[in-house]
Amino acid sequence: YSLQQADTLLENSQKIQKLRVFDIDQGLLGEANFLPAEFGSWSQSLCKPHLIEFAIPINACTALEISTKERLKGKILVVHRGSCSFLAKAWQVFLNGAIGLIIVNNKENLINMPSESEDAAVGLNIPVLMVRKSAEQLLVAAHKNSSYVQIFDSNLCSGLDSKYGTINSILKAIQAESDAILQVELDSNANNIMEDPLYRGG
Repeated sequence: YSLQQADTLLENSQKIQKLRVFDIDQGLLGEANFLPAEFGSWSQSLCKPHLIEFAIPINACTALEISTKERLKGKILVVHRGSCSFLAKAWQVFLNGAIGLIIVNNKENLINMPSESEDAAVGLNIPVLMVRKSAEQLLVAAHKNSSYVQIFDSNLCSGLDSKYGTINSILKAIQAESDAILQVELDSNANNIMEDPLYRGG
């Protein structure tokens, strides 16, 4: 099969879904097909767009660097395939606060990612998915520009009851998230100024 024929077969089986990148001002910037792992946790709340980070080390098979850990909480982590099992990567990032894991394949195909055993994945409450090697370009651009990435599972994110089923609803969510982050930064800066001895006349 060609890649297109393989994708068509997977799409017909409803396995392939879309990873979507959004910008507040420009809207939808790009999409990439992904294949979910056979382990992990999926819920409608994960349809909300999030910022991403790249793991250091990039394969996430050994302890993550402190710089990665500090930026990881509440974000989706991007790692490369290889050097350890898919499940080992997932546990590594989950235990460090990530809300999702994107595994970039080292080839232009998508493969099934099984769990090593049923018990081994118990409690792993994040979505885990694979994208093609070429999709990394889109993710690098998203990270550089602080664009938001949506893990769009059509079974969860579509329909009248979804808060993130349309582009307009997604852009509103991104704007609200951006405003909240800005407010936290402003509050933090204000507190730092108030505590400065020079400000207090000390």
